Amino acid sequence: MVESARVSIAESLKKVAKERDRELQVGDYLLHYYVVHEEWCDSDNIQHVYHEVMSTCYKILEISEDRYKVVKLLGIDNNFFYYKAHECELIGDYEKKMVENALLIDEEQCSKAIAAALDVIDQVIEKIRKLL
Repeated sequence: MVESARVSIAESLKKVAKERDRELQVGDYLLHYYVVHEEWCDSDNIQHVYHEVMSTCYKILEISEDRYKVVKLLGIDNNFFYYKAHECELIGDYEKKMVENALLIDEEQCSKAIAAALDVIDQVIEKIRKLL
């Protein structure tokens, strides 16, 4: 249930996201969607594959020459849904490129994704309660 919701939410955000065709602005909602896929062989010649789809939704609060101040609204990866708003400053080159290469989404799409994540969390909590 969690895995299918994780993939579904990330893919639905990706479908509605748009390539940026203008400068970033305060108030923009962004989706940073990325896939990590690695294959390697260990010393025993056993092949390993690591595949993870990750998504993060941001809202830009401030823009300056050396940083972006954002609020992270939703994060999804193989291990968790992060859904509590968290302000942070993105100042490193990697972090700034992450914002600059992100896709545009609108507030409603972001809110729907957060609601879907919260719904899954509520379902998991209810199942745990029933088991206990």
